[in-house]
Amino acid sequence: MDQKLPSLLCFLIVFVISSLAHGQVTNAQTRDDGILGNGGSMPQDGDWLNNWLSGPLPGQPVTSRNALQTNSVTWPVSPGQRAVPKRLPVQNDERKRPSLKRASSENRLYRRTDLPDMYLGVGLVASTGATTWNHDATSSSTTLGNPSSELTYENVGTTALEFNGGMTLRDAFFVRGAVGFGLTTGSDANFRDDDFLAGQTLFSSTDSVIADSDLFYLTLDAGREIINVRDSELTLSLFAGYQYWTETYRAYGLYNRLTGSKTQADSTAVIENQVQWNSVRVGAIGTYRPNDRLEWMLDFAFVPYTAMHNEDSHLLRTASNDLGPAPNVIMDGSGYGYEWAVGMSYLVTPRISATLDFRYWALMSDGEITLGPNTATPSVFPLNDLDSFRYGVNAGMKYSF
Repeated sequence: MDQKLPSLLCFLIVFVISSLAHGQVTNAQTRDDGILGNGGSMPQDGDWLNNWLSGPLPGQPVTSRNALQTNSVTWPVSPGQRAVPKRLPVQNDERKRPSLKRASSENRLYRRTDLPDMYLGVGLVASTGATTWNHDATSSSTTLGNPSSELTYENVGTTALEFNGGMTLRDAFFVRGAVGFGLTTGSDANFRDDDFLAGQTLFSSTDSVIADSDLFYLTLDAGREIINVRDSELTLSLFAGYQYWTETYRAYGLYNRLTGSKTQADSTAVIENQVQWNSVRVGAIGTYRPNDRLEWMLDFAFVPYTAMHNEDSHLLRTASNDLGPAPNVIMDGSGYGYEWAVGMSYLVTPRISATLDFRYWALMSDGEITLGPNTATPSVFPLNDLDSFRYGVNAGMKYSF
């Protein structure tokens, strides 16, 4: 009897624990049926003991055999009991969740904003220019032709240093500007002075070497982007602005084309001409971005109005009985023109771009010409036209903030 007592006591203890565990599981199923993925099924009798024996001791890490994963947090399972997970609050702040479009943009290696807040650039502009004008002096003599004189400053090669920049404002508005200045490069620049008699008979024609010239321009524009397709893959913007453009030429020596003789040495300054343009611009900018790094650009500006002022100084004709003190030929007028550029930019780093463009400027005007404005008897004649052209390549770098 004494030997059977421990066995009987163990049986009673196991029976009581089994009854209590079975009651707890039943209550848990009634209270939380459907929460777990097992559909609320109860463990089979006897499984609780194996689960309990194989479960972790207090302080040990929880394993997948005795744990439940809920919202990335693992909770231990009580032995012989169906686990009830503790649910964490779900963060659902839409303000912190980027849209798919934004997320796609952020994942790019070299992400570009649609329009940078600000950019600054510098470039070298190698260009060739020309200015030509002619006038009608037939009112002073019927022996003269129309045009009576034609002066051409041609093949004036210039290398200019350009600084440019821009800023994006609210509601897709923007401002931009550029300033450039340069000096003569090359040896092909030439000044030709032709004079005509009635019937356009050429009676005087000389060539001089343009050994020195200056170039300066300032452009300011303001505009707004009006079309943006597929996250700035294709854009179109309109703008209006102002441009100041001036060039100065200095020519030396005289070569008579009709006689084939040199009448003045190349060390003798014979003429200096300065033309100034103040222009109003309206235009459009189109861009196409085939990938994250490359962008193509077309920039066109129409000049509906430009004010021209030109000062011509014939340095060998400054006598009081001739054209008088320099500047001794003054022209004023107005006209129109157009300017365009086509180019590309390549994103080298997320903020630095290499730029390259080809540009062409053309301004045309007419007005009045005054010969001998500083003499007692100046002569005023119609200016048939005065035109300036310049075209070239700009290579530079741009930094976006």
